[in-house]
Amino acid sequence: MRALLLSLLLAILLLGCTSKTQTGGIEGSVSGATVEPFGPIKSKIPAIPNAKITIRNLSTQAVTTAWSDSNGEFRVAGLAPSHYELSFAAKPFKRELHTIDVKANETTDASTRLLTEAVDVYGCPARPVGGFQTPDVSRVLIRLRHIGCRERCPAYSVEVHGDGRVEYKGERDVSILGSKTYRVNPSDVAALARQFFEKGFFNFCASYQELTPGEATVKTTMTTIKIGDYAQTVSVYGGGAPQGLDDLDAQIDRVANVAHFVK
Repeated sequence: MRALLLSLLLAILLLGCTSKTQTGGIEGSVSGATVEPFGPIKSKIPAIPNAKITIRNLSTQAVTTAWSDSNGEFRVAGLAPSHYELSFAAKPFKRELHTIDVKANETTDASTRLLTEAVDVYGCPARPVGGFQTPDVSRVLIRLRHIGCRERCPAYSVEVHGDGRVEYKGERDVSILGSKTYRVNPSDVAALARQFFEKGFFNFCASYQELTPGEATVKTTMTTIKIGDYAQTVSVYGGGAPQGLDDLDAQIDRVANVAHFVK
């Protein structure tokens, strides 16, 4: 009896170990391009951070969600062998759908390129940008400028320094016009600077332009971070901001505490 119990226990353990290995995975990178309608590629984007990857098992309808990292790369493990549908979504690009087979003990490459026709994109990095270290907060400068539009849109700029100093300038259609200098918590500035890395800001292109015929509220937003001697600016004219940039801009306003100036 004891031998039978030991045999059963060993069989259960072996079955458990076997079941743990009967999974596969997917990995890859998400890149992009802006193209002429029905025409050639105009600009290549080597990495799209913050792309949402929705993975649906077509047999069970189970859904797994992942996001590309700051270099546009993703990896998902522990998927049951099956036929899957992958959906890739990231502003301002068109959603892409792909189907792949996941096999046990294998990782399938599911790299893709997203395309956009409505948004003109310029000044993209030649290759994914990586290797940045945590910034020296004392040498960080973050700037946000809203240039305004032909109708009533707040026009102002705000600079946030690593030591907590904030410089605000109201230009038009804001509650407070002119310049203000004040201070915020430097630890909030440090957390904000880290968000630029986590959102993949250094893999954004320099310019995004989306123009709608007859649009009366076309505005320009310029977002800049300077770390020591390195600086990068991303401009959005009319629309088409990349995934994550709107959230960064909102965080800059929040850390700089400008709501009562521009309301």
